[in-house]
Amino acid sequence: MNTPDEMYYNPERDRWTVDYQGHPCELHCGIGFDLIVGYYYLNCTLEFGNCWYVFTEGVRFNLNKKQRYQVIL
Repeated sequence: MNTPDEMYYNPERDRWTVDYQGHPCELHCGIGFDLIVGYYYLNCTLEFGNCWYVFTEGVRFNLNKKQRYQVIL
């Protein structure tokens, strides 16, 4: 199993970013990843509309720019 990475919002670039293998990696619309929510792994796609959100199982969840999320790319 892959090790989770931390996804966070970079306000200077207006992008969600992951420190992947020690290097910042900006995420773009359409990238897929697993979002870890408690004991659940949700296969998601990152999207942007009026704000950044993830789309999974037909449901949209807005991302909180002050929150950090555990993900697996």
